[in-house]
Amino acid sequence: MKLSPLALAILEFVEELKFVAYPDQHGVWTCGYGHTGPDVVQGTTCTFDMAGLWLAQDVLHAENAVSDFIKVPVSQRQFDALVLLQHRCFGVCRLEPFASIACRQYRSCSQ
Repeated sequence: MKLSPLALAILEFVEELKFVAYPDQHGVWTCGYGHTGPDVVQGTTCTFDMAGLWLAQDVLHAENAVSDFIKVPVSQRQFDALVLLQHRCFGVCRLEPFASIACRQYRSCSQ
């Protein structure tokens, strides 16, 4: 599955496009639509096109992480939610609670 256009628009809105790198609340240098990594340091700038390319790469990474982990059928909305959560966690979140959500095992999410 792929992230829906609506979920992508939500992600773009939440991430707020920034053309100049800034330290986020954890001190991690961030640029574009919340892009982080070794290519973003103090003084990094980006164009609108570069921000879009970074976002596409970051979303693909999150989509792949979710797709590799979730082995049950999920709706588009569930997949979108899982990808957005994975993206917002910078890939460091454990996906097990998200899998419980996708499987409608809501009680196990709280444990």
